[in-house]
Amino acid sequence: MTLDPAVLAALREGAAARTGGRCAYCASYVTPLDLGAVDFFRPLKRGGVPDADNALFACARCNANKGAYWHETDVPHIKLLHPLNDPLRAHLREEEDGSLVPLTPEGEFYVQRIRLDRATLITQRRAFRLLAR
Repeated sequence: MTLDPAVLAALREGAAARTGGRCAYCASYVTPLDLGAVDFFRPLKRGGVPDADNALFACARCNANKGAYWHETDVPHIKLLHPLNDPLRAHLREEEDGSLVPLTPEGEFYVQRIRLDRATLITQRRAFRLLAR
């Protein structure tokens, strides 16, 4: 499905506004060099629709890592957590050192699929913790 560029731009702008310009998956601020992308949580080629409820703002890395995965059609058929709609704290615990500890199979899959254990993200989470004190 090819989307009208104006529609795609509006979805991107709305998705970025919902997350304050941060990636919905890893919470990184998206820089001018990485313009960010609209990620359709349920991919369009897997029956998703191009609307605001399905559109997430994602950095290029998380968008690429998630890809077109959809649990109903793709192995290992584990539901990918929705970063804005699912209770992530029920599935993940953030440690003092910035690492994430999965608490459920869905949490483990989420960390693995999006690769939220990247060293840069661990460092970023640690820095956010220090700033919040």
